[in-house]
Amino acid sequence: AGKTTTLRALLGIVRRAGRIELAGRPIQAEPTHRIVRAGIGYVPENREVFGGLTVAQNLTLARRDRSDPARERLVAELFPELAERRDQPAGTLSGGQQQMLALARALLNDNRALLIDEPTKGLAPRVVDEVADALAVAAERVPILLVEQDLAVVARLAEHVVVLAEGRVAHAGPAADFLADSAQVRRLLGVSGSRR
Repeated sequence: AGKTTTLRALLGIVRRAGRIELAGRPIQAEPTHRIVRAGIGYVPENREVFGGLTVAQNLTLARRDRSDPARERLVAELFPELAERRDQPAGTLSGGQQQMLALARALLNDNRALLIDEPTKGLAPRVVDEVADALAVAAERVPILLVEQDLAVVARLAEHVVVLAEGRVAHAGPAADFLADSAQVRRLLGVSGSRR
């Protein structure tokens, strides 16, 4: 449908056309590293942790600037399991732990926005809840553009939804209104309302 491609286009990872603004400044001509430096955090769909490096090394590499004790405390509070596994190679973590590490890497930085791609994909229900909890806390601090198909997570976190179909916007509007219209949800997504 173009969800991941949209996020990658915002970051300049793939070719794009049109206008993209960050805080009123056009960034569509900027290279990816400048967009990231300007304050866009990205959590890719497949986590893309450095498997041969430890948890601590992954977090160190993710820092754009000097460490910030407040953000480090936030990450430690949200993901205490990562502190326990700081010396463990990231490639040996479970899928849920790798997702937590991917989110932690983004949250260590002072971002103006986060682009998060399918954070609950393939995770056990308990881990989905943990990830959603972390996203709710993050959303209090920074705007998040979230690609997500779990309607319960969408209902919990989203203020506004955009439904893409075949690379085009099929619907855009308040999340609560969209999710309350079960006929529209079924028509656009092929599923009925919230799954929880």
